[in-house]
Amino acid sequence: MLCDLSRPGAPEIKEALLTGFIKRKKTNDKQALKALTKLLDPGEAEALALAGELGVDIIINGKKGRRVAKSRGITPRGTGAIFIKMKQKGVINSVAPVLEILRSNGYRLSPQLCQEVLALCGEDSSLT
Repeated sequence: MLCDLSRPGAPEIKEALLTGFIKRKKTNDKQALKALTKLLDPGEAEALALAGELGVDIIINGKKGRRVAKSRGITPRGTGAIFIKMKQKGVINSVAPVLEILRSNGYRLSPQLCQEVLALCGEDSSLT
């Protein structure tokens, strides 16, 4: 259950869960989960343990989480990489407005990351 539906994106996540667009899944690898919980917060630990169990990449932005993922042979993907892929596939027309929405809602994105993402998407990076 989502705790705070006032957080940006929380109502959309709730809707996606209710409609089955996304599903919750817990890891069966309790040993990995126990080890990871000593290094990361419970949510990151569960996500990394599950990614390792399933053999998939993980969307994770924090430096520590990315470092731990790499050390376990899990490829971390950041928010910027996801937006680049979305633009390449035509899911979104422009990355700049999405980045601005995130930033205006308190999501921490460095100006350097925004400039790199915009440049890779062929968008004007002087707007950041």
